[in-house]
Amino acid sequence: MRYLVAILLLLGGVFYFIDNMLGPSFQAVAIQLVSIRAGESINQAVLRGPVTKLSYSDLYLIHRNDKGMVTFLQPNTSTINRAAAEVTLSVQNELKKLSKEKFQVPLAQAFGNRVWGGLGPTIPFRIESIGNVRTTLDSRFEQAGMNQTRHIVEMVISANVQIVTPTVITVLPVKERIPIAEGIIVGPVPTGGILYQTN
Repeated sequence: MRYLVAILLLLGGVFYFIDNMLGPSFQAVAIQLVSIRAGESINQAVLRGPVTKLSYSDLYLIHRNDKGMVTFLQPNTSTINRAAAEVTLSVQNELKKLSKEKFQVPLAQAFGNRVWGGLGPTIPFRIESIGNVRTTLDSRFEQAGMNQTRHIVEMVISANVQIVTPTVITVLPVKERIPIAEGIIVGPVPTGGILYQTN
């Protein structure tokens, strides 16, 4: 009985030490690791999916006047919605895989020691995907040269992952913007111009 009490007291002391002495620095390291891994998973899900095969003209219907000048760029709603749904499902599956991975932070690294950061015992933690993944299409115009404008189309993926450590649970929002197509418009935008698809 005394041994059991001693073990419980020891464990309690360890968790108290981790929570109060290592908590902030450990959380910072864990958040950095998870941000990198979650970002990699999202990018892999998008780049391995069918959305990378879409061209600019698949995403936007280009209206021109009788002189060949662009007068209007109309989003292809059905294609965009289908691509967003495929990306969302793929990202959800990739983030679920992360929950099966083992994550751990060396004790020295949790103390902020860069020289001996890879040494010593490790503190384990895991991550979980929570809530729904949200995928939207966004675009922006950038100056590309004399009388030229680049129209960049991006997938914006937002998700929440939960970092579960021995003492605390942290919810981390993750957001990635991934370019998927672009075009060059020569002339005024958006009321005119000749559009050249670049991918």
